[in-house]
Amino acid sequence: PPAEPLWVDQGGAGFTPSVAVVHAYQPVVLRGGDKLHSAQVVSASGRVLFTYALVPGVDKRLMFGRALGLVSLGCTVHEEEAGSTLVVLEHPFATFTDQQGRFTLSAVPAAALELSSWSEGQGSGHESVTCAAGAVTDVALSVTAEAR
Repeated sequence: PPAEPLWVDQGGAGFTPSVAVVHAYQPVVLRGGDKLHSAQVVSASGRVLFTYALVPGVDKRLMFGRALGLVSLGCTVHEEEAGSTLVVLEHPFATFTDQQGRFTLSAVPAAALELSSWSEGQGSGHESVTCAAGAVTDVALSVTAEAR
């Protein structure tokens, strides 16, 4: 995992970044904002994983011990403030799309793989792909609306 921490800031209007990738065993530092917050990390299944008091000027460190996929970070005191979505992975293969929805993953091993995609507010998708050694593989991913 990367040695440098992922910094998540609660600047008074919500958590930033709004979406980030973090690796299992990579430190995550929550930085308190302008007032007392109760930071809560919840799994996609709705299970509460962590709850921390965030005090202005005091950083709180946490670490995920395994891949969890999507987890939500929000404030239970100020629920109207924007939360953050963290994608917790055990491997280094993650990226964001550009404005046209294109992406590149480099140094992917030759293998049959399952690619997963997620778009905030849009849904998720999965696609099976086989990558050959030293080759470029084009893949079209789509997302399906999430059930509400």
